[in-house]
This record gives sequence, C-alpha cells and structure tokens, in this order.
Amino acid sequence: MLSALFAQTSYYTTSYYDSSTTSSTAGGGAFILLMMLFYLPFFVFAIIAIIGLWKTFVKAGKPGWASIVPVYNGMVMAEIAGKPSWWGLGMLVSPISLVLAILFGIAIAKRFGKSETFGVVALGLFPFVGYLMLGFGKNTYDPSATPTTV
Repeated sequence: MLSALFAQTSYYTTSYYDSSTTSSTAGGGAFILLMMLFYLPFFVFAIIAIIGLWKTFVKAGKPGWASIVPVYNGMVMAEIAGKPSWWGLGMLVSPISLVLAILFGIAIAKRFGKSETFGVVALGLFPFVGYLMLGFGKNTYDPSATPTTV
C-alpha cells in the first residue's frame, strides 16, 4: 500500500520561465538614450571649460595638462591666483569650492587685467565661458597684479 502511494506522488515540479527580453531591452535602450541626452550638455560644457582652462594655464606659465587633473588643478589655480597652493585642496569640499572658485576667479581676473565683476561672473559662476575668454583672448598674465597675501 505504501508503494502504491509513492508511485503516484511526484516530488519533482517543473516550471518554465519566459526568457523573452524584448520589453526590457527596449526599456534599457530608452534609459540609455535618456541618460545620454541628459548628460551630453554637461559633458560638452566640461570639455569647453577644460579647453579654456588649459589655454589659461599655459598663458600663466603653468602646464596645460594640469587642467585635467582634479586635485592638482585646484592647486595650480590657487598658485595662478597668488594664493598658497594648499588652498586648492578646498576645491574638494563642495560648499567651499564655489566660494574658492569666486575668490580665485577675482584674483585671476585681476592678474589678466580684467575687472572683479568679470572674475565673479565669468570665472566664478560661468567658467566654461570665462576661461575661454582668458585663454583665447589678448590679455596677458601679470603675476604682480595682485599681492600674494594669505
């Protein structure tokens, strides 16, 4: 009697999963397209800012490649602004980085013969435009234009 019971009971269950991925593939493609459209303007502005910063660094007598090295970039920018290079480490702290970008922008603008307003607006708030203007403009770098006080 027990053998008849075991013969009729199946302990193995099989299940079949649908392996079609047409909807998830389309959704993944749409997501990638959306991300590309979202990040593309930021990427373009970053490239433009790097080109302008590169030319500005070269005009100031610093290596242009320093504009693409994140921490060293801030340290070189501090040197160009006439500040101690360790001030560039403050660019790593988010709330301080905007303040330092404006301070560096004012000092760099003075050293290139521009106004403080140009330093705040063009170099501090819109660097992708301001550093292009400095790098490709006719202004020359004068390290004695601002005092090198701390």
